[in-house]
Amino acid sequence: MKRIAVVAGDAGGAAALVPVITELLKTNELTVALKPYGLAESIWSDAGLNMFVNQDSEYDLLLTGTSVNSEMRELDCIKNAHAAGKYSVSLIDFWSNIRERFTGKDGSMVLPDALAVLDEGQRKHMVGLGFPDERLFVTGHPLLEDAELFGKDNKADSLRSKLITQYGLTSSGILVLFASQPIRKMGYAEKYGFDEVAACEDVCAAAKSYGKLEILLLPHPRETSKEVKNKYAHLAGPHFRILKSDLPWESVLSADIVIGMNSMLLMEACLMRKTVISHQPNLKGQDYLVSNASGWSVSTKSRSELQSALESFLTNNTFQNAHKKVLNSIEIQAGAANRVVSLVLDTNAR
Repeated sequence: MKRIAVVAGDAGGAAALVPVITELLKTNELTVALKPYGLAESIWSDAGLNMFVNQDSEYDLLLTGTSVNSEMRELDCIKNAHAAGKYSVSLIDFWSNIRERFTGKDGSMVLPDALAVLDEGQRKHMVGLGFPDERLFVTGHPLLEDAELFGKDNKADSLRSKLITQYGLTSSGILVLFASQPIRKMGYAEKYGFDEVAACEDVCAAAKSYGKLEILLLPHPRETSKEVKNKYAHLAGPHFRILKSDLPWESVLSADIVIGMNSMLLMEACLMRKTVISHQPNLKGQDYLVSNASGWSVSTKSRSELQSALESFLTNNTFQNAHKKVLNSIEIQAGAANRVVSLVLDTNAR
């Protein structure tokens, strides 16, 4: 019986692997041992995968997520797999910071035998960055399929009612969910040209023109409750609430409008057919959020643009109907999780 070790640390990589792990567990003659660290521990625990967490170091195949953190255990595991002559695959969960995900502490590149990439655009981008084309395989993003199915489950009204009751919101109000990110903490503010606080300040300022808007801030898994409370304290008020971070999809489905910067949650919200604004004020360089380029989400880069987008979504029926048509026309290729499984197990798929 073959044994596969699955390693992840950051929330994005761990979440993207959940559908893949679910498919691996259906495979006969395969033992799955999960080796989470950091945020991956709670992600896999919440997904009911605790019983497969195993510290046994013996394995035949290695599957990893990707992370950008101080430990980068995925890279250590890839090195060990190479040294032992064991096949390794990494699943990339987003379109940005690609080189950083595979750069060791000494500055050297650490690559698995195969990389599962999200789309053809990412593959071409990675070839341009110097990644070997023969190791890149387009699989799609497993989590997006699950997000789309979640949005079709007809539970938005009950989730919304529960949220309104829990946080004492106005039932007739318009719920605007702001998806925070730890941009300051990660040191990306200079690179992007903005941070999460600047973006949220713009949202609150733009919302003042509409009396029934409730701003609901959803923390990122990397942000502690203390960090969130401190950095957003100056925005506190009767129409500004900080939500718990453990139910992101439920929060998205409850909202009327979802606003964030460039997080994967915005892509997931689009797949749930929610109205999404990606606000990246004074953006420097490339916009990595693919949903902006496709028109699934609306991109704004200044407070005035954000104000205009909000006004269009709230008052312009023609604009609203046109955007609904865009969202309803979204098609994603199914089977991403199975393609990743095939990449790991089937030598003919490589």
